[in-house]
Amino acid sequence: GLRPASLWRFFQDELKLAEPGGEVDLDLRYTAAYARGTPQATIEDLRLAARDIALSLQGAKEPFFSLQTATVAGGRFDLAQRELHVPSIALRGGTIRAEAGEDGVLDLQKLATDSPPAAKVAPAGAAARPWRVKLDAVRLGDIALQFRDLSRVAPLALGVGALDVDL
Repeated sequence: GLRPASLWRFFQDELKLAEPGGEVDLDLRYTAAYARGTPQATIEDLRLAARDIALSLQGAKEPFFSLQTATVAGGRFDLAQRELHVPSIALRGGTIRAEAGEDGVLDLQKLATDSPPAAKVAPAGAAARPWRVKLDAVRLGDIALQFRDLSRVAPLALGVGALDVDL
């Protein structure tokens, strides 16, 4: 029963995102420790179910992302090994919208506020070992895609009504 709006409150000053709608259920097993100056965390049996998710830019009439249901089943995360494994992601019933304004800038590029980014400091002696991400299956069902380009002399609108994809 987690509401994305609860998390949004922590990021509302950094993102030009209207209060999101929807509900998320999350189930997992985890272990966490801080040993010898190194944080360790693992998540096992990650299961996520989301319903009626809607993300909109502030002041927008329609959400740029809406989704009836999303499920993630059986995921695993290991911070020390820098690994993420997700056996299955399924997204069903939604719309993804994007629009280029008269200036040619994509609306989603305006999602971040204009405040300067915080400086990132790497921990001393930290190796730049890459993350390994494994995604076994992605299923998209009844997802609509819409794009408008208002920067053209004759504005362009493209759309796909119901996309079904299994990867």
